[in-house]
Amino acid sequence: MDFVSVSTNTSQIMRMTVALACLTTANAFEAVATEYNNNLLRVYANFVGIGQQNAQLVWAGSSSFPVARIQNKYIWVLDSDGNLILANAIPPNTYKYYVYASTSSSGGVWAQVSIQETAQTTINNEGKWPNVKGWINSATGELSFDASGRKNIL
Repeated sequence: MDFVSVSTNTSQIMRMTVALACLTTANAFEAVATEYNNNLLRVYANFVGIGQQNAQLVWAGSSSFPVARIQNKYIWVLDSDGNLILANAIPPNTYKYYVYASTSSSGGVWAQVSIQETAQTTINNEGKWPNVKGWINSATGELSFDASGRKNIL
């Protein structure tokens, strides 16, 4: 998949007014990946294990459970370098979470989400795990991803 569309939830996310053709930084957003059985599936950080430090990037339906430890897993932002990160910490933790992906496979890329320190260590030590960069096309609302030239992400 090369892009997903960006949707906003005004109760948690600021609406953005866009003048540029393509943004590399933006306000927080929810990314709609696809639709299945008339339900929107959003890009979601699916945490595994204890400690909320590592997750896979997956598509998931919205949760109606209105607590930050669930809702924050759907809310993304692009930092000043264009890195895709979770916009908010996952309570009770205060970590900053980055998305990164392996570029060693010739197939699709299943992006991972980890705390900043783990992601940076993996990137530094293994070299084939770049941060996932993103940009938003202001005309279409499409969010495109790139991990060192790999665009088939998710």
